[in-house]
Amino acid sequence: MIHRCHAATVIAGFLLCALASAVSLGPFAGVASAATSPTITAPSPTVNISLLVQGSGFTPGGQVHLEVDSGTAVVSSTNVVASEPSSYLVCVYGVKPVCHQVTTPGGQFQATVALSNLGCDGSAAGTVKATDLSTGSVASEPIVWTTMC
Repeated sequence: MIHRCHAATVIAGFLLCALASAVSLGPFAGVASAATSPTITAPSPTVNISLLVQGSGFTPGGQVHLEVDSGTAVVSSTNVVASEPSSYLVCVYGVKPVCHQVTTPGGQFQATVALSNLGCDGSAAGTVKATDLSTGSVASEPIVWTTMC
């Protein structure tokens, strides 16, 4: 009798594992592996000739080319390196400590780019572009900057 119970338990465990594998290969299998498009945020400054640009979704540890264009002129350009993935341990201490690993994916950057000084009460419109030099992906955002006297 014990042999039959053990065999039934093994078969039930095998069926559950097979079902879990089939579910993981279902319609959601491609979602987790889909590449994230790079994005940037660059708030339009007022009365400032420098612009803080933040980006995410770039190749971790890869080069990113930042460029500010106004019309057909390049106002500013620079290269930055996107962050590497990192992980750290988070523990909650109580009666028994509970710890888990937290991982950040990398591919982020924060940089300041120079804008042209427009003189007294000047205003200009332009575009900030960030190009992932590893993949060729481009993220862009329109900006407007002004200077005052």
